[in-house]
Amino acid sequence: MAEFTAYREPVAPEWLDYNGHLNDSSYAIVLTRAHELLLEHLGLSADYRESHQASMFTVDMQLSYVAEVTEGQTLTAATRVVEADHKKLRLHSELYADGVLAATGECLYLHVDTSAGRTAPLPADRQAAVDALRDAHAARVTTPYEGQAAVWDDAAPIDAPLRLHSTNAPPEWMDYNDHMSESCFLLAFGDSADAFFRFIGIDEAYRAGGHSLYTTETHLHHRQEVSLGEPLVMTLQVLDHDHRRLHIYHEMRHGETDALIAMAEQLLVHVDMEAGRSADLPEDLYAHIAAIRQAHATLPQPAVVGHPIAIRHGK
Repeated sequence: MAEFTAYREPVAPEWLDYNGHLNDSSYAIVLTRAHELLLEHLGLSADYRESHQASMFTVDMQLSYVAEVTEGQTLTAATRVVEADHKKLRLHSELYADGVLAATGECLYLHVDTSAGRTAPLPADRQAAVDALRDAHAARVTTPYEGQAAVWDDAAPIDAPLRLHSTNAPPEWMDYNDHMSESCFLLAFGDSADAFFRFIGIDEAYRAGGHSLYTTETHLHHRQEVSLGEPLVMTLQVLDHDHRRLHIYHEMRHGETDALIAMAEQLLVHVDMEAGRSADLPEDLYAHIAAIRQAHATLPQPAVVGHPIAIRHGK
């Protein structure tokens, strides 16, 4: 399950300081509102507080500021449960302004019996909901762009190829040979693909509407090893598309030498998730992909595209 992303709100004028930026205290307001939505999702809403004479009290809040936020921007949040037991709950959120990370925050909550004025265990059904959400957030694969809203600009130039993702090879990607493990090459390409999805208009809000892009086929080609900490830059080329399918090509290059490290070729299909079958892309997404394909039409066809795996015996 993805981070909880129900919060979305435009910046209110009264939240700004004399510099025209989001006031420090207003970040706390936004964080609290995002967390209130998650608590409501867990059944710990105002109705719960009234019916059970109990509530979640904030005992610790930490905020880290990353970027300024100004009037006219839209705020979103991605929140996950990072710690929970029968009396306490710790939530971590990333706050975004127009899809750009603006701040991170954590809150520690205690479950309090308001009539007795002391902490109390959560009811079994609420505890089960909290545990399920915590386990879902801890267990699944995440990408660095989750929670960032998709923003397509019709007037912006389109790079050929696209350069939307870079990273450094972290320790958890290393195998017993002290090189990047095979599966982590695909993980890195997947992060680049997620950045591409948001570039064309597919984000959490779009998927919440019941549609997404699914990968149906992937071919990986390895050219060099990757060691701990090496800088990696990903490029993406749109090779072909129709109203339901998308054929893309990735390259992974060294961030300092530009040496080609690996390539990936993928076929994606647009899916109606509720119906469990392919579906036509909406007109705006189709137009975005068509614009990228047109911009990439001048790029050469990569030599590895369409090649099957085979042992080529000499004559």
